[in-house]
Amino acid sequence: MSSHKQRLAIFDFDGTLINADSFPLFLKHATGILKYPILCVYFFIIFLSYKLKLFPAKKAKEMMLRCAIKGKTTQELDQLCQSFKAILNEKTNPQMMDKLLLHKTNGDKTIIVSASPTNWIKPWAEENGIDMVIGASFEIIENKATGKLDGENCRGKAKVRYLKKQLPRFKEEYETFGYGDSIVGDKPLLDELDHGWIIK
Repeated sequence: MSSHKQRLAIFDFDGTLINADSFPLFLKHATGILKYPILCVYFFIIFLSYKLKLFPAKKAKEMMLRCAIKGKTTQELDQLCQSFKAILNEKTNPQMMDKLLLHKTNGDKTIIVSASPTNWIKPWAEENGIDMVIGASFEIIENKATGKLDGENCRGKAKVRYLKKQLPRFKEEYETFGYGDSIVGDKPLLDELDHGWIIK
């Protein structure tokens, strides 16, 4: 291993840096306490249909996101994602936050590669000194959210594609460390790294 290489630490978000799935938490936050209970049945039907492989994960996410953000302006979305930080802060995984702090203290570059939209992760990541967030984000047309995502679902092998798009020479330029919680969702990326761990 080349000792002169900068170190790069790559973290999954849901189930790794936080002890939760941020997607349903954001849906609840975005739709509000009055509308969310009404939509819960619809969300459950979509989630069940996805689990039964009736349609892919991206379509399921977009069907739910449309109820929460379609038509909102970029300013409204920014405010929503900023206020969501407080909820995410209540769900952090202490052990992984310590690991993140260790990497930052060592001067390592830190990034998140997540299947959740980057929009609501970025404000939290900036607050925690993380250098980059990689994944799909909300599709915006004429300053308003369509309810769709602007890229493929960032999970499994797609995480590798997203990382290579942002950092094409990550293998040559960095000594890489990775952390995730899912064999299906994270292991394909972890297998590309010098050091990768599935956390329990």
